[in-house]
Amino acid sequence: MNTIIMKNYITIFFLILNVITKAQKKQELPIALKEFMYTDAQFPFGKKNDRAPKELEDFGRLTGVWEMTSEKLWQGTWYKCCQALWAFKYSVDGYAIEDYWFRYKENHPPVGSNRDVDFHGLNLRFYDVKNQEWRMTWVDNLGAFNYYKAKSEKDEVRMFPDEEDPDHKIIFKNITANSFEWNMQQRDEKGQWNLVSKSFGVRRDMD
Repeated sequence: MNTIIMKNYITIFFLILNVITKAQKKQELPIALKEFMYTDAQFPFGKKNDRAPKELEDFGRLTGVWEMTSEKLWQGTWYKCCQALWAFKYSVDGYAIEDYWFRYKENHPPVGSNRDVDFHGLNLRFYDVKNQEWRMTWVDNLGAFNYYKAKSEKDEVRMFPDEEDPDHKIIFKNITANSFEWNMQQRDEKGQWNLVSKSFGVRRDMD
């Protein structure tokens, strides 16, 4: 077998290996997310109720499953980490948005505690027409329970804890059909907001 033919075989081998590797990386959805989705094959993420406020699409445009990658600031150093899946669906008869964050324990950030179990978190979001703002509740399997409010401003959705003097805020930004960014900022002793966590989402192909 001459050198040219051998090189061609090697090239084809690595192309096939690359395809197999990509297929392996796109793992099957975790059971938790399969159970979260609806069984209706036509509308696995539900539908907006025709009578729901138009503002529901602030988050409704995110319905589907997103592959998330994150960076976190810890003691002055940024860590790239935390691959996760984030699924959004219409809920409460199409009047609210429910979303489920899932991360395998192997993908937890290399900082902090509670790293020995998979992470499950759930949001329920609805738009308060009377007060013209979003209201939402977050719970997770590590014991967190939080209330938030949010408003849409200049193509961004800004969330704050539902308290008088919030110490952090969350921003959804640069939302497109297939990607979005999520940032968390904390307020320091001087009252300045500082970026401490950022995530980038890419829509997962469900075919």
